[in-house]
Amino acid sequence: MMKRALLLLLPALAGACSFVPDYATPQVQAPPAYANAQQASVAPAGLAESRLPDTWWTAFDSAELNRLMQTARANNYDIKAALKRIEQARAQIRGAEAALYPTFDASGSAGRSGQNDNLPDGNSYRGNLAVGYELDLWGANRAGVDSAEAAAAATAFDAVALDLVLQGDLANAYLTYLALQERLRVAEENLRLARNVLALVEEQAAAGAVSGLELAQQRQQVASIAAQLPDLEGQARQAINALALLLGTTTPQVGEPGGALYALAVPPIQPGVPADLLRRRPDVSAAEASLVAANADIGVAKAAFFPTISLTAEGGIASTALNAFLRPESLLYSLVSSLVAPIFDGGQRQANLDVAQARKEELVYSYQQSALTAFREVEDALVDQESQALQEAALIESAEQAQVAYNLAALQYREGATDLLTLLDAQRTLLSAQDALVQARLGRLSAAVALAKALGGGWQGGLPGT
Repeated sequence: MMKRALLLLLPALAGACSFVPDYATPQVQAPPAYANAQQASVAPAGLAESRLPDTWWTAFDSAELNRLMQTARANNYDIKAALKRIEQARAQIRGAEAALYPTFDASGSAGRSGQNDNLPDGNSYRGNLAVGYELDLWGANRAGVDSAEAAAAATAFDAVALDLVLQGDLANAYLTYLALQERLRVAEENLRLARNVLALVEEQAAAGAVSGLELAQQRQQVASIAAQLPDLEGQARQAINALALLLGTTTPQVGEPGGALYALAVPPIQPGVPADLLRRRPDVSAAEASLVAANADIGVAKAAFFPTISLTAEGGIASTALNAFLRPESLLYSLVSSLVAPIFDGGQRQANLDVAQARKEELVYSYQQSALTAFREVEDALVDQESQALQEAALIESAEQAQVAYNLAALQYREGATDLLTLLDAQRTLLSAQDALVQARLGRLSAAVALAKALGGGWQGGLPGT
């Protein structure tokens, strides 16, 4: 019986069709080259090929950053949740695939019945095996599987994109912490210098060589510099709090991260050509996977307009006596085919189709927008990389000259060749120039992080943790 049923299914399965539209990746006009690559001092070889490794942060040459990154990617709860979403999506694929196969159900029963008329009681025994199968004539079930597979791919790409965000956030949080530590060092050094000058002014004031106004001015200078320290210290503690969250732990467990801002290398990141960007960006890949799923959903919606054919085969044993239960005469079977054709549903199927088609059109635009956003982010990162490099170079010169000016002003003040106002101005200029230089260094390193993220972080196709 089952062999006959399967033989009947084969021609139907062979003739099954699909209403899923042919898919083609939406057109996005990629520029031949990045407009800001030449201005960003990119090496000529870097214009043709990007060699960004998947562990791009190792280019900063920081063992501490490498350690933090490894810990964060293993322990961050957002990443763990994203991986569980992938497991859910894969389970949904298995659920969709189940519709492609027959169902098997077994049942059994035993009963006893009787009346109060002295007639003998009756026994009944029954065992049954039922096989059901819905012919996928219009490819609806297959399209459902395709949709689930594409949706699972989109979920996986979303997890990779989240991992990339984590990498960038952790790198920036660590860089910010190091920059704040360096700014604290600069402020403390300037505070030390200001207190040295204050001690000199107090000696001169005691000897009547300077006025009370000059003494008050230098004391104000010392207090002004000292007032900056609590804010910088608070920001540094907040940076550790941010690191703790990204690391999936609490602040006491993080401690004081090691490293120094100026010990880090500036990564030489090459952008490559724009045409390669779309396959390296997980967010763009996620947008296309969602589009593929929506395209398959159209096939499901179209197939709903056509009849469904189901086959059911049942075989079993029924007897009123247990000793006759396994005899040939107790065998029974049935083979039933059924057809259900839609006639009127108030427009529900058409509405579902309209939704599926509009959803696909929406995701076409979303994919194109994601692609353009990717190009824009790389261009912005290249601009920022160049501007930050130029700004740092100028501020290096500014800080050096501010140091020279302060040294001369301090020397001349001790010798009585200049007044205190000149020295105070030199002090403020020195602190401002050195602090600005630290922030410029942070900006240059952060620009490298932004460019790495914009290029997809060197993603090689794996999932977080693999």
